Order: sequence, then C-alpha cells, then structure tokens
Amino acid sequence: MNEAEMQQAVNRAEGARIVYEWMRRNMRRFEPCEANSKLIGEWLKQNSLPLSEENLDRAAEAIGDRLARAPVSVASTEPTLNDVAPIPSYFPKLEVPGDIHRISSERLKELRQGPHGEALKRRINALQQGYRNPVAAPESQAVSRAVSIDDGLPPVPAGIDPSTWPSTVADIEAMPREPFRLLYHSRKHGEAFRKRIEAVYAVERGQR
Repeated sequence: MNEAEMQQAVNRAEGARIVYEWMRRNMRRFEPCEANSKLIGEWLKQNSLPLSEENLDRAAEAIGDRLARAPVSVASTEPTLNDVAPIPSYFPKLEVPGDIHRISSERLKELRQGPHGEALKRRINALQQGYRNPVAAPESQAVSRAVSIDDGLPPVPAGIDPSTWPSTVADIEAMPREPFRLLYHSRKHGEAFRKRIEAVYAVERGQR
C-alpha cells in the first residue's frame, strides 16, 4: 500500500467513525435507508460541506420531514412521542422537527404563554431528542420480498430499486462517499449491502 492508498484508507475509516457516531446518536429519528443516505449526501454536496457530525445534523435539520422516520415497532417497549410528550388536540401538528418551523413565531409565543406552555416545551424537546410516533409501513412494503436481478450477486432488499445498488466496481467507486458510508453501516440494510459489495469485488477479481 502506497502513501496515497494509506491516506485513503485513513479517510475512509474516519468517515465511517463519524457516520457511526452520528447514527448512534440519532437512532430514534433517522432511518438508515438508502433514500435518506442519498438525500443527506446530496445536501452536503450541494452546500460544499465536508463530512462531520455537525454537518450531518445540519443536513438532517435542513431536509426536515423529507427524511424517512425510524418506524416504531408495535411490540417495542420504547416510549413513543405521545408517551413522553402528549399535547392538547388544539395544538398544531408537531410530529417531526420540521413541523416546528412551520408554526409562526407569533403562534409559538402564544402557545408558550398559554395554559399548556410546558407541554409545548416538552414536545419540542422530545422531537429534538429523536422521539417519534409509530409509522405504519405501506402494505406493499409489508408483503414485498427481496428483489432478485439476474446478475449473480446477492439480492437487493425489498423496497429498494435494484438499479441504485452497485453491480460493478465502477458502480461502487461512482457512489458519493456520504451515502455509501451511511448505507454501509445501516442497521437495516447494511449487512445485505456489505455482502453485495464483497461479491462485486470477488466477481471482478475472478475469486468466485
């Protein structure tokens, strides 16, 4: 390994560490799926920002409710948003952080000074900590199975467009760094993605 390759390996390891730490802190609010990875990666690129935990926070906040929320299992004992911070029915919608910014400053001030000001404060704090209410999975996703394309590689998980997953080393190298790292360490699809990456390299090196 020459000096340039060593530096690339160091950069990849540091990038993986940054993404892992950020995802660990945002387990409740961020669904580690390919769509979210792509959105965040594109936002960082458009704003010419390097990969860092601070910039990942900025990206997630800027994109708002375009990000897929982490689903809450019905059998889970993890408290939901309504469990930890219920609000009166007359309150405006407050389900994701982006909803906060859709409320006018005058309305927020009115709610803070009203009889349920503390409830508003708890709700906003809970949203910022990553609490969410259960999100029902679409029926089509619940019954779908892994998509298999005739390329001799491990199948792409259900609900993912096969064309967005690499089939060659060139595809891997063409993927933006941030989305690649988020997907590689995804709790949901990371294992399938890593197996596919390993298979791609094995095929092109003639080891299969």
